[in-house]
Amino acid sequence: MYEAFIDDNLDNWCAKEVETVDNECDHIQILAVVNAFDIGVIIESLSINRVDTMKFPEEMEEIFIHMLFRPGHYDILYLN
Repeated sequence: MYEAFIDDNLDNWCAKEVETVDNECDHIQILAVVNAFDIGVIIESLSINRVDTMKFPEEMEEIFIHMLFRPGHYDILYLN
């Protein structure tokens, strides 16, 4: 499922992109968490003039994690 997004073997990629401190997660990491734990995530993304909302997966009715994304940083707002 994630093979096209990983440019290395899985262990090396996780060491570089997931486990590294001060490394921003990306769409693929969020989808992996959603799929692995069967949870819903809402991310509110702040920009200068607006707030964008992303829901993963879009069809999930119950959301467990609400996150705030500011460039370079995620904050967990609350868990259900």
